[in-house]
Amino acid sequence: MPRLFLCDLPQEILLEVLTLLDGKSLLLSCPSVCRLWKNIIDSSTDIQYTLELWADGFIVGASGNSSAVEKLKALHERRRAWLSLNWSSRTVIPIDPTSRAYELVDGVFAQLNVGIQSFTAVWLPSALDHVPKTTSNSDLGIDPRDFVIDPTQDLVAFVYEHPEDSANVECRTLLSLKPHPLATLPLISFPVTDFPLGPLCVDLADDVIGLFFASSGRVVLLNWRTGRIIADIASPDSFAWSFSLLSPRAFILGHGAGSGELQIWSFEDNVPNHVASLQLPRVIEDGTLEYLVTHSGSFRAKPAVGKSFSKSNERRLCVVSLEYADENYSLFIPHRHFQKYLSKTGGDIIVPWDDWGPQYSRMLLGMPNRWLRYVHGERVVLPPTHRHPNVIEILDFGMSAFRPGANVDMLQAQSTCELHAEPSTIIDDAGTFEDDVTTSLPYRRIVRWMDQAHPIFLIDEDQLIGVNDSESQITVYTF
Repeated sequence: MPRLFLCDLPQEILLEVLTLLDGKSLLLSCPSVCRLWKNIIDSSTDIQYTLELWADGFIVGASGNSSAVEKLKALHERRRAWLSLNWSSRTVIPIDPTSRAYELVDGVFAQLNVGIQSFTAVWLPSALDHVPKTTSNSDLGIDPRDFVIDPTQDLVAFVYEHPEDSANVECRTLLSLKPHPLATLPLISFPVTDFPLGPLCVDLADDVIGLFFASSGRVVLLNWRTGRIIADIASPDSFAWSFSLLSPRAFILGHGAGSGELQIWSFEDNVPNHVASLQLPRVIEDGTLEYLVTHSGSFRAKPAVGKSFSKSNERRLCVVSLEYADENYSLFIPHRHFQKYLSKTGGDIIVPWDDWGPQYSRMLLGMPNRWLRYVHGERVVLPPTHRHPNVIEILDFGMSAFRPGANVDMLQAQSTCELHAEPSTIIDDAGTFEDDVTTSLPYRRIVRWMDQAHPIFLIDEDQLIGVNDSESQITVYTF
């Protein structure tokens, strides 16, 4: 019996086989097999849509009403809009200037206001619905210090202290602020002595809420659905400066001792395990790292509702803000690089800077941000400078330079787009580092002049948000 190869299959069957593959295989491997495979891939709209979704780091959304042709067209139009910062609408929304805490996740801007125990959530304008919707509660019955949200789970979790030796996490629905039906224990409490002593960081990833008490370096991980405390980790020293969840089963600690390092932890099977320490560039003998904070875009438990596609949690960017005696820097690292260490066996691997930083990161001069949520997915919006208050600047570390819809020749006159694919070296006039710091993670720099100045910018999947000087209103630029 003669041997049968895939290329011998009827093209209709081969097409069905290829549609089952992921975008990475379709883009990098399959076209090089033979001309037939390449022609099938190039001529199939369904395959092209899968391929282009992967190229932009998207997953299929919760809306299946549009055809593949319509979805592919929308994806290309979206690329062009973000490359030129050509938003489709602009909406001004009043906000409370006395905000104690705020959040921006999946098109929802939420505020916790000072003194009056009130909470407001605004569903921002989108390409599908241009009218913002607001819900507000002026009497929560509690006095939260912070909160986190995930609109894909209809979840808001408030964190507060009462009595003085107890920390409480209360889970409610975002729409009605009633007890969340998936929370076995709507109120989760645990003893704490360092609540009022320093900053508190709260993060959310699917079923896990992480709390980091900066004064002691303590990390508490809890499952908000079961009401169980997963882990309570005490820092052995005072150099654990920042915390963020990488996934529902892993987190990163920014450690400031010496030249600094990024500690990657997993807690599979609810057992904390320090798997790796990524060292930062070595400072000179008398040099000191004075500040280290990590920040990533939000983690969403489900695809965005009503959209054909939404950003994958795996295609997020971590921004590390570093402050030394004479200069500030920002370090940009894709989350998928951290995943490499989580998939290895063993633990507590020390990774020198030269073994990871030059190839898998990009270091640029620092950009101080007064508010968080300046990063979403693989995009970062920079704060405006005093010299150019009417200029908005985006760094995009995810979009392929050569995909359809990424033609820089089509940009509008008021915007510019530059591809930075070559390594760059920090100009260290202050003599902070022992050696030259060279990094090479590719990115695009997109700049546009605006007719309105904003001192603060935030970014989400479909929106840029400019905050006014008095922080009493936001302008939502919708794509």
